[in-house]
Amino acid sequence: MDVDPEDTVPAGNPRRRGAVTIGGANDATEGGGGDGGTSRRMSRRMSTNFKTIWTKMANSGSHKTNSLLEELEIQGVREKPQNLDALAKDSLFTKDEIKTIYRRFKQECPNGVLTEEIFRTVFQQFFPIGDTSQYAHFVYNTFKRNPSGDVTFASFVRTLSYMTKGSTGDKLTWIFNLYDIDRDGVLSHHDLRLILESMYFMVGKDIEAEETTIKAQINSIIEKMSTNPDNREITKEEFIIYCSQNNQVEQSIQSYTCGLF
Repeated sequence: MDVDPEDTVPAGNPRRRGAVTIGGANDATEGGGGDGGTSRRMSRRMSTNFKTIWTKMANSGSHKTNSLLEELEIQGVREKPQNLDALAKDSLFTKDEIKTIYRRFKQECPNGVLTEEIFRTVFQQFFPIGDTSQYAHFVYNTFKRNPSGDVTFASFVRTLSYMTKGSTGDKLTWIFNLYDIDRDGVLSHHDLRLILESMYFMVGKDIEAEETTIKAQINSIIEKMSTNPDNREITKEEFIIYCSQNNQVEQSIQSYTCGLF
């Protein structure tokens, strides 16, 4: 789903627990097990490669065509985006930035839509030793899709803009939506397990060998973020407030600011 620019950090200030980087070293070590150094390295590597993925998808030099619709008509693609003015109005990108992004988008997606297969292929290039299919699927599901189940250029630009140029609240909303696998508005034990397992798969880790670490990370994340950890879930408000107050998480969030332009 797309990030709603009005869906910002909520009011309120529940009791803060100890600092922790999401999925990072403290989650493993403070949670009672796991290799903190390995977890930290994995988190840093994923952040770096995730940044590179978005750069590959969006940055490919200047684009000289003023009319996206005119060019798409010439190419005969099956999905035509909004006009340039509308795209600029609906996103945080300028018209020139959108032209730059579109040039790369059309190279990867000549039919005018980003399919999940293309998206998985791009991810796999940056994690050759692992299996990126599950994590790529979760990320792909954060985009608003057309009736055919594909991501249009307009949807791609809108979401990308809030991921890279949005406020901390915008980015945290997107990350929460990524982690909320079943879209029920809370991060459950099951949601966290699925997202963590997909991260370990992506870097070629043996899930069975990492079971103790994964359990410790899940328990630590819930304990530190939830105001009622006995419920074994984290609300969106708890997630955003906790992360926005945590310096380590704040630094990690900046990894989503790709610096494309």
